[in-house]
Amino acid sequence: ADGRFRWEFSGDLDAVDFSEFDVLTGNTRVTDNGEAVKLFTPKGNGVLTVKVTSVDDPTKSAVCEVVLAEQNVVDAITVTPSELRLNVGQSKTLEVAVDVKNGTEVKTIFTSDDPNTAIVDENGTVLGLHAGTTLVRVRAGDKEAICKVTVESKRSSSESGAAATGAARYPGAVEGDWTMDADGRWRFMAGGGAYQDTWGYLYNPFGGGGEGDAGWFRFDAEGNMITGWYQDADGSTYYMNPVSDGTRGMMKTGWVWVKDETGRECCYYFSEISGGPLGSLVRSVSPPDGYLVDDKGRWIVEGQVQYRK
Repeated sequence: ADGRFRWEFSGDLDAVDFSEFDVLTGNTRVTDNGEAVKLFTPKGNGVLTVKVTSVDDPTKSAVCEVVLAEQNVVDAITVTPSELRLNVGQSKTLEVAVDVKNGTEVKTIFTSDDPNTAIVDENGTVLGLHAGTTLVRVRAGDKEAICKVTVESKRSSSESGAAATGAARYPGAVEGDWTMDADGRWRFMAGGGAYQDTWGYLYNPFGGGGEGDAGWFRFDAEGNMITGWYQDADGSTYYMNPVSDGTRGMMKTGWVWVKDETGRECCYYFSEISGGPLGSLVRSVSPPDGYLVDDKGRWIVEGQVQYRK
């Protein structure tokens, strides 16, 4: 009673309009207990995660996933395969066919009923995380298709001992516990503590097609694994893999194609030399293999940025 709630939103934010809610709350997005308010107005297809937290006790929160879908524009949707078996760490991209009316363009939306067992990205690539079974749903318009996903541990009991010491194959890598919260954010714990506001050279049991690998990861002050572009305190810029392919969050090195704000892909070079520092974006100089990059780190030929078609 007499409490207040703070609202947070993530996901396809461009698919909704928050203007009425922000005006109502003075842009604080805080409401009174029991108050009925319109949080947003849908304006497109997408998936929105709504999190509400007690202002007085931030440990008390609830999360709701909202699927936004247009109606009456899709006649049918199918997904192939309808059943999928994966080993832990393996991934596969689902094929989707959508029969729309009058050639209308619609966005397909992928979700997993149990992200602890398997997750799926916006392109329909499913990644097995832990042994179990879940349903991956693909939606378009007001239609839905389902793929049953079974994730298995491919190692036999006789191999489990070797798997447990997998980090030994990567000298210096820290082995610990990876967990994902309800908002899809990854965290890492080792030695009884969470990694916060730090880099870590960590063993990743989901990489290497389930065989495991290791790489550099970065965590923010709240312990959330960082993905995408990241600038360190010394000004160096890095790119942390944003794709759920078993190496999500791992620092990229070498030449990497990355979409810019217009959706076009530019090629950037990230140092492969430890003193670079390792993984940092190379700008305005010639990388080791002789190609040229501009002051933003983009590959150029005769002064022109090269885009991937």
